[in-house]
Amino acid sequence: MMSTARKFFPSTIIMLLSFVVWFGAASPLQAQEEVGVKVQPTLIEERANPGEEIKGVITVTNVGESPQTYFLLVRDVEDVDRKGRPTFKEEDDTGATLRSWVALARTTLTLLPGESAQVPYTIAVPNDAPPGGHFGGIFLDRKADEVEGSGAGVGFMVGTLMNIQVNGAILEDVQIREFSGDRALYIAPAVRFTTTVKNSGTVLARPRGAIVITDMLGNQVATLTVNNNAGGVLPKKERVFQNEWEGKGFYFGRYDAVVSLAYGQSGKRTVSRQTSFWIIPLRELAIGFTILAGALFLLYGWTRLYVRRQLQKAGVPAPRAVPHQKTFGQRLILVLTVVLSVLVLILLGILLFFA
Repeated sequence: MMSTARKFFPSTIIMLLSFVVWFGAASPLQAQEEVGVKVQPTLIEERANPGEEIKGVITVTNVGESPQTYFLLVRDVEDVDRKGRPTFKEEDDTGATLRSWVALARTTLTLLPGESAQVPYTIAVPNDAPPGGHFGGIFLDRKADEVEGSGAGVGFMVGTLMNIQVNGAILEDVQIREFSGDRALYIAPAVRFTTTVKNSGTVLARPRGAIVITDMLGNQVATLTVNNNAGGVLPKKERVFQNEWEGKGFYFGRYDAVVSLAYGQSGKRTVSRQTSFWIIPLRELAIGFTILAGALFLLYGWTRLYVRRQLQKAGVPAPRAVPHQKTFGQRLILVLTVVLSVLVLILLGILLFFA
């Protein structure tokens, strides 16, 4: 959850004409004015027992160039997409969610440029609160100004995410739903791995680990870190992590990649999954075949010339051409065809042996 907070609700947000509500030809003064707010902390993470109260404060700073009025409100997390981006409920339908537990000392705030203020909050966990994670956010809503005639009103919403874990019989369960590369066959060592993780538990999970890549002989060629920023996966949700590997040097054959992730509040539970892919460097193979063919051509020509000279030294007349005898070019084409066929058979053998 922390990475989500830092990515989408940074501690300092300066937004120029963002989330515009009114569109039109803005005047120069309106177009150049900066509005923004700084909120700390960006994430509230607490554990509590049923019936317990959590108290704290958030600090709000006006980093814009004019006085601003903010409206404070609380929202529950409604959903999270596969990249970890949350959406929030507009209203509390049940009255039993985190939004109903939070009480703010004030719901409006007016600050001069550079001025800061603290807003106390209380989170009263009900006695019958279900064990597990509960997620929401405290938001500052800066309403867009109404502009008469042509102009633009600037409005935005920014806040602090909340992850409140109620103690009790919690469940920690993470599975790797998918692990694969973007293709099965590559002509260069440039692979994009996708790891899809599902949290089947009741609390936030932050799975972290590594992808280990090995070649056909079992030699380790690369190690990639998965979820280095400790991004969270909400209960009953999935999240996708992507890694890219670009190898340096010559790579050929089949490669295995194993992803292993540790999770849980103790960090001692692990899950893993494997995938395979092939790297066939066509450009390098074409260059190698061309060099080999050239070497065979030179070797054949040198051998032919050497035999003729030895025959001349021995006084043996050179053999006359037979009407159906193959020419030098025909023999060369035959030799190259045989060599190419052997190379293809070797390549197919490698593919079948290590598949």
